Amino acid sequence: MYIAEFVETKKSYWGGALFGVLIYCAVMVFVVEELSGSIIADAERLERNDVEDEAEAIKARLELFIFSDIYTANSIATLLSVDQDFVTKRFDELAANAIRRGHFIRNIGLAPNNVIERVYPLASNERAVGLNFNDYPDQLRTVEQARQQQSVFLAGPLELVQGGMGIVARFPIFVDFPINEQYWGTVSVVINAIPLLKASELIQFSSQHQVALRGVDGRGEDGAVFWGDQEVFTEPDFTQRIELPSGTWQMAVKVGSDLTVNWWQKQSITRAVGYTIGIFILLLIIALVRSFRIARANSYIDALTGLPNRRYAIRRLNRIVHSMATGKSCAVLLMDLNGFKAVNDLHGHEAGDELLRGVALTMRAALDDKNSLARLGGDEYLVIVPDTTAKKAGLIAKSLLDTIEHYYLNYQGVELHVGLSIGLAMCPKDATTVSDLLKVADERMYADKKRRKTTI
Repeated sequence: MYIAEFVETKKSYWGGALFGVLIYCAVMVFVVEELSGSIIADAERLERNDVEDEAEAIKARLELFIFSDIYTANSIATLLSVDQDFVTKRFDELAANAIRRGHFIRNIGLAPNNVIERVYPLASNERAVGLNFNDYPDQLRTVEQARQQQSVFLAGPLELVQGGMGIVARFPIFVDFPINEQYWGTVSVVINAIPLLKASELIQFSSQHQVALRGVDGRGEDGAVFWGDQEVFTEPDFTQRIELPSGTWQMAVKVGSDLTVNWWQKQSITRAVGYTIGIFILLLIIALVRSFRIARANSYIDALTGLPNRRYAIRRLNRIVHSMATGKSCAVLLMDLNGFKAVNDLHGHEAGDELLRGVALTMRAALDDKNSLARLGGDEYLVIVPDTTAKKAGLIAKSLLDTIEHYYLNYQGVELHVGLSIGLAMCPKDATTVSDLLKVADERMYADKKRRKTTI
């Protein structure tokens, strides 16, 4: 394409190229000299932008880890509100599974009537068993806060009874949902604070800059400082708002002076290196622009939910179908949300977007790593199950139905709920091509939808 546009004849090519080289060299000299003349101011500005980008990435990682662990542990709270005996009998198994799927969950405790009776794992947490929240006003306050707001409340970071620093997610349990008048007790999920901060790279970031965090119990700028020095908030270079399931934290940053180098020396280096490599900048820009367009065109990520998109799903399904060995089977589960249009109509598209994200996270948490979940568009999702049987695929479908059946999104004080219709198709039993397989799944999904009624 570029050759066809820029190379017509040798004469015009070389004439244009020479003219371009002369223009580029003139521009290069101007740019390099201007750059070397203003290197100190520009360097400080770029350095601050880099630091802000790094802080933004830390914020995103903190939010991702916290929300992921909360969604993971929420399944126990949901089950407990439905069947207390089942959860109590199989508590160790359920808690172990949640800890295994989570990132930084340290332990999970059951506290009927606000008295901790069960903790998993028990090792190193023995001191917590028997703790009565009524005897600890600070902890009782967060338990009551969760009870009053009827949703998870993030307490801390705080010093734990069993030692160490943690963030405690309080899940209030009501046995008469959705009336929520009969309070059973609480589920407390302890998240290791220090490993969380380390994995988000906040600790490493703090070694290079002055960083402070405040907002104990999700109180944002009104909350106490739990990381760094209070003085950082006096005149920070910038702040970041960290969103939590029940509030916010605030991060303040002062750019570290240790990162500043001898910019006058760098000015000379810029001039010398700039003239050396300047001739290659144009080619680099062209290559970068072309790579950027290709990367965007080949993107496989759904921007709203973070799930793989339709392009990825079709490509992966084609690969599985074409490489499937004789005697093997794969399955697709085509899913559509029941009642989603009503959510959009009644509560707006922002509520619908939040619900799509929440459903995506919930279903992804309910699936094994070998199974691929994708959003095809709108409120349609697709699960690809390689190397399976119809029975196993049916169990996966039932698990997803049960998961979404118990999923509720609290949006601005309103509990939003959707149902799920699923169409299951097997390859090669039902079809041997991707298009036919999706067609069969689509027909069965709409047949399933007709049999269901959705309540929001």
